Amino acid sequence: MFAAELVGKFTKLFFRYECPHQPETLIHRFRAWVKDHENEMERAFDYVPSPGKPSIRSLVRPDFHPDGFVMWNYTPVAHMTLHLFEDGWSDPIRLARGLVFDTQGELLALPFPKFFNYGEHRETREFKRARIVDAREKFDGHLGIIIPFAQRFYLTTRGRFTSPSALLGTDLVQRHAKKHHWNTAYPHHLTVLVEIVHPNTRVHVDYGGASKLVLIGAFHRQTGEDIYGDALDELGELLSLEVSPRVNVRTIKGLTTLMRDRSVENREGIVARFDDGRRVKFKFERYIGLMVAAKLNHSYLMRRIMDNKARTMIATLDEEVRPAALRMKRQLLRVRPLAHQNPRAAVKRIRSFVVPERDIASFQQTAREFVRFLRAE
Repeated sequence: MFAAELVGKFTKLFFRYECPHQPETLIHRFRAWVKDHENEMERAFDYVPSPGKPSIRSLVRPDFHPDGFVMWNYTPVAHMTLHLFEDGWSDPIRLARGLVFDTQGELLALPFPKFFNYGEHRETREFKRARIVDAREKFDGHLGIIIPFAQRFYLTTRGRFTSPSALLGTDLVQRHAKKHHWNTAYPHHLTVLVEIVHPNTRVHVDYGGASKLVLIGAFHRQTGEDIYGDALDELGELLSLEVSPRVNVRTIKGLTTLMRDRSVENREGIVARFDDGRRVKFKFERYIGLMVAAKLNHSYLMRRIMDNKARTMIATLDEEVRPAALRMKRQLLRVRPLAHQNPRAAVKRIRSFVVPERDIASFQQTAREFVRFLRAE
């Protein structure tokens, strides 16, 4: 069965018990209802619980729109833990990335399924037979998922219907739709996916104050057909949308070589689509360095040490940031002797590295995991 259908049936099941209310009321009602329907939720998301795995309720959550839409999204818990389990990322959970239904369980928006950075997940290293059929520039904005409904065009971002980026994108798409006659031109069987490029959605790449929607993908909601290559360019012409430009690189070696070119600035990376349907992100080293520098802290470094990626991560940093990262790494590793002698004292030592306002529960949990890691070495 098409993975989205399972989630649609579960959505309809919820609304058999609950008539539409205000979104803030529905989210509380759902949390109470799902405690008695966790088995149905596990089946809907093809999730097999086992000792040590998080509950499905902590992995996927809904968001409700005032006009009666339901959107499913995987949570930060899913992002941080599911890669640890062979069967963690099921197809329905991967689709829960802005997957939208009405109250009858009818599919309104089919987004990109979860895909990974090159080398981040086991599947990105398994390309013995797959070949790249489409490679395009990755824009550094926010994903916008367009929902055509009742002669109107909505846009949501993954996570919340009413996020600032979703409201900004909805305004952009409605003005664009009116100008370019989308009520007759838009193929209503498609979910159109765009990047919201605007000063308010800027992350690290400077687009010179541009305000626009860039077409990056589309899916047929009934069949799940992925629109890419020439078909995506033709869709851009039909909707008068700029399309993410193609990149003329067709091998993994070519892409990884290009990503290591540290002279490339003000670009995020490339998304490659393989002939088996998988997409993979390749990011420029300079961009990775900006990402890391923006979140460089003891908690992040502990996790990179534990997954054996600290050296690679630090190598991406610009020269002015790298010394600070190396000092933090040495500071953490000097806790090793104490971790073997007195684990509690070792955790306390790590907590002393940060200011009190950063000594929060999540940091303390990471510190405990790091001490266990040091003891097991």
